[in-house]
Amino acid sequence: MVWSPGGWACVRPANVAKKVHMSAIVAGWAGASSVTGSRKAVGRAMGLSGQVPAAAALRKARVGLVSLALRICGAALAVAWCAGPLQAGLIAVPNGSFESPQTDFVDIRIDFWSKTPKPAWWDENAYGPWEQLTGVFLNVPPQDPRHIDNCDGRQAVWLFANPEVGLFQELSARFQVGRAYELTVGLFPGSVYPMEPGATVELSLYYRDAASNRQVVAALVVTNTDSVFSNQAHHLNDFRVSVPLVQATDPWAGQPIGIALMSTVLQVAGGYWVLDNVRLTELRAPGLSSPIITNGLLSFRIEGEPGQPVEILASANVALPLSNWVSLGLLSNETGTVVFTEPATNSLRRFYRARQWP
Repeated sequence: MVWSPGGWACVRPANVAKKVHMSAIVAGWAGASSVTGSRKAVGRAMGLSGQVPAAAALRKARVGLVSLALRICGAALAVAWCAGPLQAGLIAVPNGSFESPQTDFVDIRIDFWSKTPKPAWWDENAYGPWEQLTGVFLNVPPQDPRHIDNCDGRQAVWLFANPEVGLFQELSARFQVGRAYELTVGLFPGSVYPMEPGATVELSLYYRDAASNRQVVAALVVTNTDSVFSNQAHHLNDFRVSVPLVQATDPWAGQPIGIALMSTVLQVAGGYWVLDNVRLTELRAPGLSSPIITNGLLSFRIEGEPGQPVEILASANVALPLSNWVSLGLLSNETGTVVFTEPATNSLRRFYRARQWP
């Protein structure tokens, strides 16, 4: 029997004298103040002016993990599954392109984002106003050598490479059980003030605990090195943070999603980061469907994100830790739909999983 939107239908595979009962189960897998005279001073210090037309940005998703349980017991093929094809969707990040407020030069206000508070050790008489360590600026014209060639829109944000400097915001969207998340941010080290090699910035997704403290769910630390940013002085490089499928037992399940962009140097490193085009994608696990045994071969279809490889795992015991499952190989899944085939076993029960790789 095969379940479809119209009901059940009987399928009798050729040359099969067994009955296979299959069900799909979702499993876990294992990322304002106004600007007055300081406005021009900040702009001159960073060497900023001009404008640029809007630029488009590509968005890409990832896949998750589901599993199939097979039980050999009789004479026809009975099938049921509950996970559909992977569905990826962008979650709105307010002012993720840093276009607000609009400016014709620079502005230390950044709508929808909060700045980290000034630490007690920061002496504004010695180091300057804390508020000026982050802000939005207008991209310079294309003929200017400092032009950002892939700026998303007309503006980006600067963030100085000093300890505890950062931006964060909480979204209305929440971490949903059975969904995975991917944060993508474009960035590069600014060129007006040289940045020390080894300076770091952390991109993270977080939630707030019962005491309202930010708790990191997944993070990526980006380091200023020539190997990462060589020959791309004014080009945004995309960096991604991935959160695996949220489980009901995860403390962040059901909590509002937070995004943080934080300088993580331990001492003033000089220079600043340019960031833009903050994107957040929500992902559902891929679907496994159409199981059949023909001429002693078991096959089923995997529907997921085109171009995202998946690893097929198998086990006779679904309760075993994932590390104890046997890998049956990788599938490239170039088109988004791929068929897995292997010789049918004599096991009474066999479970399969397809998970994102790497």
